[in-house]
Amino acid sequence: MLALVKQAACPSGAPDKEASMHRSRTVKRKGIGRRFAGMATALLLVPLVGAAVAEDRRPVAGWEGRTGPLPPGAIVIPDKQNYFQGSYMAFASPWAAMFDTRLKAGEHFRDEIVVQPATFPDGTTIRTRWPVARPEKSGVWGYHFVAYGHYDGKDPPPGAIPPKQVRDIAEFRQSFRFSYRYSPNFNLLNEFYLTRLPGDMTDKLFEIGFFLHVPPVTMDFIRAVGVDEGDYTDSEGRHWGISRHEKFIRIYPKDGRDVREGTIDVREFLKALVARKVITGQEWFNGIAFGTEPVAGAGQTEIDIHRWKVDFR
Repeated sequence: MLALVKQAACPSGAPDKEASMHRSRTVKRKGIGRRFAGMATALLLVPLVGAAVAEDRRPVAGWEGRTGPLPPGAIVIPDKQNYFQGSYMAFASPWAAMFDTRLKAGEHFRDEIVVQPATFPDGTTIRTRWPVARPEKSGVWGYHFVAYGHYDGKDPPPGAIPPKQVRDIAEFRQSFRFSYRYSPNFNLLNEFYLTRLPGDMTDKLFEIGFFLHVPPVTMDFIRAVGVDEGDYTDSEGRHWGISRHEKFIRIYPKDGRDVREGTIDVREFLKALVARKVITGQEWFNGIAFGTEPVAGAGQTEIDIHRWKVDFR
């Protein structure tokens, strides 16, 4: 399929993430303490360095670091625009501005996604920069991601895969490699929803997220809030902790170290959750995302997704 760039509001394309995707997330987000939001992080637990910090919403400086020409054929995807290619898509969603009208995307914080159509989703770079002020009404500055299938939103993207019940999944494996520069104050969140009905993102039963990079503020929240569902050792010998807070199942490396490369057999995780009676297996899978949530200021991060491939049937 040819690569397309469309406005997020396009009704025939992928979901309008700013309007529909995050409407669904805000239902669970009312009162940020109710959930860790996809990931509404533990910024509420972070003491401010003086009261003035919370009001420091001065415009951020320009991009630092790599300012050279884009790779040949690369495309820059600005805020709130969808990029579709085959069963994958990209979307930069600075939804913190929805919760605090004093914040202006592109002025107080900036983000963009650089995609390379010849290799997409491989070779994608996500850039984000945020101010000293914490996003008090949303918990994180946004979620900027690539996705496979129908990750979220009212309407499925053009290349959406057929939904499948968990019990009927024959293969669900993802291989990945990423790196980052500058600030480590972000979540690398690889997540998906399980729904009651196929393709119905208005009735989400569970949100399941792998934290491949976990800053201390996030780890503190995971440990402080939620139910411990035990540990899990995957087929590559990695040890994971599993914690549930309401509908959000959080899977994180037990040693706190980054998981920057490897393969995750998601089907095996789901089978373990069924065996532990955390889920039933009757739920529907529709799509999955791989992206970043900036959680604390001030800073800038560039995340390179060198490889992300999903094998699903």
